[in-house]
Amino acid sequence: MILLTPSQRARLLANGELKAGATFVVAGASKAAVEAVEKAGGKVDILPAKPKAERWYKPKAER
Repeated sequence: MILLTPSQRARLLANGELKAGATFVVAGASKAAVEAVEKAGGKVDILPAKPKAERWYKPKAER
């Protein structure tokens, strides 16, 4: 089990073999990783994208 804080994001990549179904909640996943997890009877949930930080400065046109 890998636990991350909300500010940390993880991607699931296909590497190795999955022998049992599991549920993964990740920031992103490769197609091959999703297929491998589903083939083993598991599920992959993709988190929504983080909102972009608001600008800390005014664009030149607004100065």
